[in-house]
Amino acid sequence: SKIDVVFLHCDQGMGTLVKIYDSKDRLASLALLDLGSEAGTKKYSDKALETVIRALNQMKSDKMTPMIDLLLVSHQDTDHWSLLPDLLERIEEQFIDFGIREIYYGGLGWKKGATEAIEKWEEAYGVPAEPFGKAQSDFSKPGKLNEFTEIDDVKFHLLCVNVPVSRSAGDLKRNGTSAVIAIQFAGIFVV
Repeated sequence: SKIDVVFLHCDQGMGTLVKIYDSKDRLASLALLDLGSEAGTKKYSDKALETVIRALNQMKSDKMTPMIDLLLVSHQDTDHWSLLPDLLERIEEQFIDFGIREIYYGGLGWKKGATEAIEKWEEAYGVPAEPFGKAQSDFSKPGKLNEFTEIDDVKFHLLCVNVPVSRSAGDLKRNGTSAVIAIQFAGIFVV
């Protein structure tokens, strides 16, 4: 029926929460695209975490099972995943019934901390994290949108990955292989 795309304030970081409502205006589904911060103080990151927890509580009050239908980490830089362990801890403390449907990640050269953060979600809910593989995402036709999943009437497209970055080899490996997502709903795209 409608969606809200909420850009989360994560200090020096990234986080986007997509709230998907059904025809009865109940919060039926959530997609979380990145959730990380590089700030040492994490002054505002609690607000980002609370926004996600409030959405899960809204699902519960709307008589839905609190769930993140899609968890996506675009790449392995800290400012894209570092708050996921904190969110997982809060979810485990506050929700008996909680689920997750899909986990995706982009980027190459994941380091131990980033890998462990994703593995904790996999272990907690028995959902394997799927990489955006080269065959799925390294397309040669610019502008092609590769749909990788759909939640209700909301389509999530992989806009680009494996894009040359004119910096160091490390930047190419980390940022040049990250996932850029386009959200499509009712004929409108949000990137």
